[in-house]
Amino acid sequence: MEDSKSSVKEHPEDELKDATRFGQSLQELKDLRSQLHHAADYCEAIFLNAKQKQEVVENTKEYVCRAIVTVVDHLGSVSANLEYEFSKTNTVSDAELRINCLKQETRKLRRHMLHWKSMQNNDFVSLFRRSKRMT
Repeated sequence: MEDSKSSVKEHPEDELKDATRFGQSLQELKDLRSQLHHAADYCEAIFLNAKQKQEVVENTKEYVCRAIVTVVDHLGSVSANLEYEFSKTNTVSDAELRINCLKQETRKLRRHMLHWKSMQNNDFVSLFRRSKRMT
């Protein structure tokens, strides 16, 4: 567990780059949202004023398809950055989980050992009592 924490502390500039990259991908996604709103307003205005509405509809469909591909691409980027951040924290969490599991097993073994010792003591005491009675 110390290795994963020390490696993060050794490279704070990498952590800053990761956070910056994640922040940039989120900001680009937000920018796309506002661009899509503006594009939708523009397409609506063109459609209302157009004489050949079918051509405007086809152009709008084409634009929307490209915009969806761009949004999905950015979502993939945000998802990859988020997955990377989770993988870094899960490494620590996995180690902590293993340590807690080992602690739990140790406590369980101690309880069994104490129980076994008390059983041995009880057997010894009863054996001692029996032997006293016999004499």
